[in-house]
Amino acid sequence: MHSLQRTLRTTGGLFPPAWAVAREATADDVIEDFEIRKGTIVFLPMYELHRNPEFWHNPLSFDPSHFTPENVKNRPKFAYLPFDAGPRICIGQQFALIEMQLILASLLKRFTFVPDDTHNPKMFPLITLKPMNGIKIGVK
Repeated sequence: MHSLQRTLRTTGGLFPPAWAVAREATADDVIEDFEIRKGTIVFLPMYELHRNPEFWHNPLSFDPSHFTPENVKNRPKFAYLPFDAGPRICIGQQFALIEMQLILASLLKRFTFVPDDTHNPKMFPLITLKPMNGIKIGVK
């Protein structure tokens, strides 16, 4: 297993920066027999959505196979929302994806990342999700 994958696995999985959002219903609706009236504020917890065993075969761990073309095709479109969706999608989505790939590619060429298996990050959910006690990894 690649050291970065192992590091991500030991941190417990996916931690979306926007761990939840709230939206106002623009019309009356029903979700699983629950009536939602126009104007109601609906809380959407992406943190939980990204760990839903209905959509993820290994929901509590980072697993790169979740993002193979076949798995993406067989999953509902909105089961993974790291940047939200629709008219409120993050304006920096494309930049963030390209930046992440460039930075990771350059770092992985030069360094090996080793997880600190004794460290268990505690999450601090404000507007964004942050680790309260940091994320510790060794760099060689």
